[in-house]
Amino acid sequence: MTMSKKNVSSVVSGMGLGLGILEGFTAAIREQGGTDEDIHRLATAEGRAILADMAKVAVEGKNSYPARFQAAVAACGFTWWNQAVITAANFPGETFGGGEDYDLEYRQLPSKSGGYCADEIDVIVAGWSEADKTVLGSASAGDGIFFLKEVKDGRREQPNGWIVCPGSTSVDGVLLYLHRCASHRVADVYSTGYQWRVEVLVLLRKVRKS
Repeated sequence: MTMSKKNVSSVVSGMGLGLGILEGFTAAIREQGGTDEDIHRLATAEGRAILADMAKVAVEGKNSYPARFQAAVAACGFTWWNQAVITAANFPGETFGGGEDYDLEYRQLPSKSGGYCADEIDVIVAGWSEADKTVLGSASAGDGIFFLKEVKDGRREQPNGWIVCPGSTSVDGVLLYLHRCASHRVADVYSTGYQWRVEVLVLLRKVRKS
């Protein structure tokens, strides 16, 4: 039976992928001081067990928190973001799919002379929560990343200005996003003592409408 050109192409492509994986794996073994004997052992029952363990590590690595964090930030399409600080290590335990029992919205801070530090914003959010029982509190860094991804995808209205997430989990500061326009999207981190001007928008968790 003659194979079609499409099938031949698929086979060749698959062979190329397999060869590339094999070459990369062989090189990695030699870089670790492995020998030809170590490589040949992979064709034995012992080798299959080793490969099974490696496959598990590869899959778990893809689903690890650092990998998910990096993918979530990349999905926002930032034109610039502080890659040295906005990391999984600095913002542990975030989720990026929004909450099942809460929605997100932003509010502008009340007018005052000067700016607001993080502690002052926390007091204002507490006041909002007391006056409006639908306000659950400040949004986290993960909430902010999810929110901006939805803005990018056209599911939410584009805000104009800074959006701060006071509920961020970093001990070094709070995560700050900048939205000037659709073509300029920035994310950075500022210390909790930084004075945000009154035009800043505070991202909140709110009770989801049924």
